[in-house]
Amino acid sequence: WWRFSLNGSLYQNITRGGMFLDGTTIYTNANITFPPGEGKEDADKWPDYIPAPLYLNRLKKTGVLVNLLGKKREQSPDEEKAYEEEGENQPQKLKTHYVHGTGLNTYDVAEPERELVYHNSRNEDLYSLEALAQGQYFRGRIYTERKYAGLLKELLEKSPLSFGKSRTAQYGACRLAAEITVRDTAAKTVCVEEGQSVAVILASDAIFTDEALGCTVKFEEIKEQIARRLGIPYDRETDQGSMLRTKEVTGYLAVWNLRRPGIPAAGAGSVLVYTIPAGKRWQKASGPRETFVGERNLEGYGEVRIAECQDMAYRVRQAKGPDTETREKPELTYTREFLVSILTERLLERLLFSYIKDGEKLNLTSSTIGRLRLMLRESLEEYREEPKRAFDNFCRRIASVKRTKEREEAFRFLCRILLKNRNDKNLYEMDFEKMTAVRGNSEDSELLKIKELLQSHAAKEEYDERLAGIWGVYMERILAYHKYLKKHEGDGGNDGK
Repeated sequence: WWRFSLNGSLYQNITRGGMFLDGTTIYTNANITFPPGEGKEDADKWPDYIPAPLYLNRLKKTGVLVNLLGKKREQSPDEEKAYEEEGENQPQKLKTHYVHGTGLNTYDVAEPERELVYHNSRNEDLYSLEALAQGQYFRGRIYTERKYAGLLKELLEKSPLSFGKSRTAQYGACRLAAEITVRDTAAKTVCVEEGQSVAVILASDAIFTDEALGCTVKFEEIKEQIARRLGIPYDRETDQGSMLRTKEVTGYLAVWNLRRPGIPAAGAGSVLVYTIPAGKRWQKASGPRETFVGERNLEGYGEVRIAECQDMAYRVRQAKGPDTETREKPELTYTREFLVSILTERLLERLLFSYIKDGEKLNLTSSTIGRLRLMLRESLEEYREEPKRAFDNFCRRIASVKRTKEREEAFRFLCRILLKNRNDKNLYEMDFEKMTAVRGNSEDSELLKIKELLQSHAAKEEYDERLAGIWGVYMERILAYHKYLKKHEGDGGNDGK
């Protein structure tokens, strides 16, 4: 969950005190959030999003939000049309969305932005991964005893933070975006009278065990355990409106370098509805410990929120503001990512076509070209995730060639297609204008069109990153082309002849 750099004495103080061992410290999930203002405000002032409860739906045709647990209220004929459920205007679940209540029956709906990233495996196969896009904000809580609060605050502020897979490569690096708030958590009193209903919402995945200590996702057992944990009286015969989602939860054990076995669990967003029987009432102060159910609470599983059903309405408003209006839809993000990737591949193909059509000559022997290809592969392998450093390393390898004629010809070739002008400091940088320039005297309209499209769909920084990511393939194919020409020209590969 959290990655800290601890010295020996600090580690002993933590473990001896039992902060992570006796259940005094609980980490919640860190969910998507958005800055409340321009300044670095307290984390407590940032909006609190949770996975969308299953009773919050969006109508397919009109796109308005509805609460399936809420009662219908009187509406004008025009408003009624937007909420008609006949035909194609059926409710659809907000499967991957998060919601934040901004008022009575008013919610802001958000979804983390994702992107597809592409990599080459060791055997040069291309594969893709889905990653959270950079620049997003996530908010969570840590419940602990006050004597540990200062220590945790110091760890969070001074330690490097990284999350997820491939942390040692280029992913997962994070920083604090708000002032950490240390305060006592005030208990919220919930009071429900007889005949009224209360909804228990799972704000995170929850794990439950049965009498045999095996994991269970049976509805009756889960509902009974939650009621017993929270002290809710209810009659099984009055169950109406509950919605349970099941899933498999797993993890990764770094010690063994293996995936943890999957176990069944109740998914976040599940809702358990309890109707208080006649002659009884439920009143409870829900503090931090009372907001978790099930097993493995220390890892964030089983966090719940309480909502009183009598306050719910069928018609739900979606908050409108500058953030929600300008927030990019995830499907548009996916489309743009695919388009930029396709255009990058097409640009690479057209650049190679333009180079071959130009008929550029490389006055090096076949064996020397083979050594250049080896240098290129070694540089790309050494700096696999840093293409600009790989290019600098490749140029430095060429600079170490002893034969002046071969070294200067190689640099002439690089300066012709990619390398900026050399200077006294021997700094080697890529010139993307040279790389994408039209070869020869004829104007390549297809190349110019692809380049223009790529620049229009990718920001300057992303455009440069895309070109930096393909320079190795571009160079490798050009060198392979020249080696092929030398072979058919009768070059035996003997230097100096």
